[in-house]
Amino acid sequence: LQGTQRFYLIAANSVLYAVFRLVFGIALVALGLGASGALGAATVANLIGLGIMFYFARDLLTARPEPHQIAFREMSWYTHTVFWGMLALAVLSNIDLIIVKHFFSPVQAGYYSATSVLGKTILFFPIAVQSLVLPKAAQRRALGQETTDLARKGMLVTLGLCGSAAVVLALFPDF
Repeated sequence: LQGTQRFYLIAANSVLYAVFRLVFGIALVALGLGASGALGAATVANLIGLGIMFYFARDLLTARPEPHQIAFREMSWYTHTVFWGMLALAVLSNIDLIIVKHFFSPVQAGYYSATSVLGKTILFFPIAVQSLVLPKAAQRRALGQETTDLARKGMLVTLGLCGSAAVVLALFPDF
C-alpha cells in the first residue's frame, strides 16, 4: 500500500491497530490473562491489521506483474547498503545504554535509560517522513523525473520536526 501511495489506508490501519490492541487488551486482561493477555492483544491486533491490509491490497495481489529491468545485482547492492545503514543506526542508538549500564550505578543507568528512550522518540519523525517521501521519489525516478526537490523537502520537514521536538525536550527537562 505504501508503494501505491495509499497513505490514508495505512493511516487508518494504524489507528485501527491501536483501537484493536486496546479493546482486546482490556478484554483479555479482564478475562484474567494478565500480562499474557496484554501481549496476546498485540498479536491479535497485528493479525487483524494484516487481514485488513491484505483485503485492501487484494487488487495488487491478483494483478499480473509487469516485467522490469531490475537486475539482481543492483537490487542486492541496495539491500547491502540498507543493511549496513540499519546496523549502524542500531549500534549508534544503543551503544550509549550499554556503556552507561556498565559504568554507572543501576539507579543512574535507569534514569539515563528513561531519558534515552524519550529522546529516541524523536527518531520516529524521520521514519514517518521517509515513508511518505520514498514512494513518491521512487515513482519520480521510475518516470525519469528529478527527485532532488523531494529529498530537500523531506530533509527540511525532518529537521523542523526533530528540531521542534528537541527544543521542547530542552525547555522541559524535568518532564
